[in-house]
Amino acid sequence: LHRSHSIRQSVPNCFRRSFRCALITASVLAMMMLAACSGSGSAHVVRGEMGQKLKVEDVSYTVLAADWAEALGEGATARIPNHRFLLIRIAATNEGGGPAEMGSFKLIASNGTEYGEVANGADVNEWLGMSRNLEAKDTKQGVVLFDAPKAVYELQVADAFYDEESGSAALIQIPVRPEGAQPAISGALP
Repeated sequence: LHRSHSIRQSVPNCFRRSFRCALITASVLAMMMLAACSGSGSAHVVRGEMGQKLKVEDVSYTVLAADWAEALGEGATARIPNHRFLLIRIAATNEGGGPAEMGSFKLIASNGTEYGEVANGADVNEWLGMSRNLEAKDTKQGVVLFDAPKAVYELQVADAFYDEESGSAALIQIPVRPEGAQPAISGALP
């Protein structure tokens, strides 16, 4: 009798332990799934203005100047844009301990229209080019070129893995200057 009574008591305890174990396991799995679906996969975006230093991964960017041009070059060989050329002078510094690649650039209008860089830098003084590697602690300055209607834009500088859900980017306000005004940051463009 005594033996059967202890068996009856141990069976419910066994089930209670299994139930608790299953409940804890389910709770841990639910927390892991929530963590995977939230914040950890979100993109990191910083916003700023011309002249302000903004960091994307290990590289810091500063927009030094922005200037509009109706043509590049002169005479019969002048390059004529579809809209207008926007030349943006940028300084980029690799603050990391190893080599880094500068991010990609694009203009974003207030209505969401995007304009990519012009890949041909002919007639652009100090064009950065399309391959932009930086050694550790190295700084490069140069010009990126766009063909876009004259308007206020945000310049997006993004790492290679950026999309709306992951990666890092900076959005830098590019204002429109009145015709003939000097660049916002001295010594920026010729």
